[in-house]
This record gives sequence, C-alpha cells and structure tokens, in this order.
Amino acid sequence: SRLPGDQTRAASHLQAAGCTEAAVEQYLTAGREAVAHGDARRAYGLAEQALTLLDRGNGDAGISSDGG
Repeated sequence: SRLPGDQTRAASHLQAAGCTEAAVEQYLTAGREAVAHGDARRAYGLAEQALTLLDRGNGDAGISSDGG
C-alpha cells in the first residue's frame, strides 16, 4: 500500500533527475488519487505541475499545451 504523497514525492525526485516524462506520469497519478479522495484543489495543482514540466520539455517532445 502507498502512503499519501508517494507519487508526488516520486515525481519531485524524477523531476530533479531530469526524467520529465516519468515525473509527469507520477504527478498525473497523484492528481487522479487526489480526485478520488475529493481533493480537487490538490488535483488542480498537480495537473499544473505536470503541464509546467511538459511546457519546459516542449522543444524536446514536440508537445504543446495549446493544441498546436
């Protein structure tokens, strides 16, 4: 069983290690768990963190948050 915040902690470590894609996945997993527990504010914050990472890595992955 995982403790609350495990995915967020993992995402933070992955982000620091430069593993952007894995960090985004962990932030999104944490966000889904927050939604499941009725914590929409936390879920929103975690989604923002994931999007921020994607925006930073946009040049490498060719991913855009504006749909283009």
